[in-house]
Amino acid sequence: MNIVEIDFLSIEEPAWTAGIIPYCLKVLDYLKMDGQEISLVFTDDNTISCYNRDYRNKDEATDVLSFCQDEGERFPGEHDISEFHHLGDIIVSLETVKTHSLKFDVTFEEELRRVLVHGILHLLGRTHATRDPGEPMLVEQERILQTIGEQKL
Repeated sequence: MNIVEIDFLSIEEPAWTAGIIPYCLKVLDYLKMDGQEISLVFTDDNTISCYNRDYRNKDEATDVLSFCQDEGERFPGEHDISEFHHLGDIIVSLETVKTHSLKFDVTFEEELRRVLVHGILHLLGRTHATRDPGEPMLVEQERILQTIGEQKL
């Protein structure tokens, strides 16, 4: 069993969010993850720009940022608190997702699914040096999207 929590920062909760948690749980199941917890934060371009600037030295909006909890030292007694392992936090700018969906001529839902899978893979330690579609992480991302299919978000 896995846990996905959602929060909204600087934006109102959209009406369509009911499918987000089941979709992320399906991705974690596909990746054979169990006992994991992730937090999703949906926000706007202004807020994600601040995080991108503060943590990546890039003063611009981006679609997704992932903050893995397995980096650095663990908090003493962390595993005694919960039976779940907190993988980390994923922050998504819904504004940039919408912009990218128009730019890449895909639906908003398709682009959001792609960003969610991308963020989860980063929490699991996958990385990519470029945006080249041949990058192993990006190949895995697209394989997951095709295997899981178009689930309504």
